[in-house]
Amino acid sequence: MGITDSTGKFFVRPVAMADLDALLALAKKSGPGMTNLPADKELLTKKIQQSLTSFEKSVSQPKDELYIFVLTKKNDARIFGCSAIDAKPGHDYPFYSYKIVRETFTSEQLNARFDRDVLMLVNDYHKASELCMLYLDESLQKSGLGRLLSKARLFYMANNPERFGKTIIAEMRGQIDDMGHSPFWTGIATHFFSIPFLEADKLSACGSKQFISDLMPKHPIYISLLPQDTRATIGKVHPKTKAAVKVLEAEGFYYDHYIDIFDGGPTLECQLSQIKTIQNSLLGKAEITEDSVTTAAILSNLSNKLIVIYALISVSNQSVNISPETAQKLCVQSGDDIRYLVI
Repeated sequence: MGITDSTGKFFVRPVAMADLDALLALAKKSGPGMTNLPADKELLTKKIQQSLTSFEKSVSQPKDELYIFVLTKKNDARIFGCSAIDAKPGHDYPFYSYKIVRETFTSEQLNARFDRDVLMLVNDYHKASELCMLYLDESLQKSGLGRLLSKARLFYMANNPERFGKTIIAEMRGQIDDMGHSPFWTGIATHFFSIPFLEADKLSACGSKQFISDLMPKHPIYISLLPQDTRATIGKVHPKTKAAVKVLEAEGFYYDHYIDIFDGGPTLECQLSQIKTIQNSLLGKAEITEDSVTTAAILSNLSNKLIVIYALISVSNQSVNISPETAQKLCVQSGDDIRYLVI
């Protein structure tokens, strides 16, 4: 893609507490089912504080850290998008998923064989890190900035692999209507929980997940016995999430028959070392120059105050030539390490 004057003005950075109101406004636009982006000021305040603490912590292995990134412009208080990494969502509570497993039944007497898919409640991703909270303002769809938001997280992971698990997952939002109705929740969970989908989703966003362990059925659920509208949503994504799926699939993420226990959306996974951006991005020394730079790239500094931008570069040996304007955006000087990915 080309770098336009418009996209070049945007950058991604860690969230700040001053972003609270703007992030809340963005959350209200995202619609129901964005568990990690609740349209609740108190919950968002806690998440921002958790993110601020996480970035400042010295981490040798992942625990309960949350890293939130926002898309903004210089001298603009608005937040146009966000994304995040939950370093270990299974740290404090079991991280439940449904796995779709095929069971086979045979009868020699009847000379018959039947294959049936069942939902098994599992905690297989308890050591994984999760990509989450990806949302871009609809006014910027197809601008390429969703890609920047998604890759910003991967740049941070490439710079700090010790902070994350070996397996990376992304739970994709399932099929939920504008009123917050989930056919998957209605067809399964309402038989075990006396609360509507949105209330359960909010409890989960708060970290109050004990009710899942207490009430969720531990026995297999036969998919063929579920209502048709429930079966139709299994492994299907929300219309607003399809673009995010394509971005992650291009990175090497794949669906391995795990789904969200609330809305039935698919969970994608990839090994950290196999993610394309982590494999293909490179480190180089910044060289500030007035000479022409013509190669489009995504760039980041290596600071804990990560900045990720689209910019033009040229590469010679280990030097990454950048303009003074780009250096200013990244808060780097000649000789500083930067990460880059030619696009």
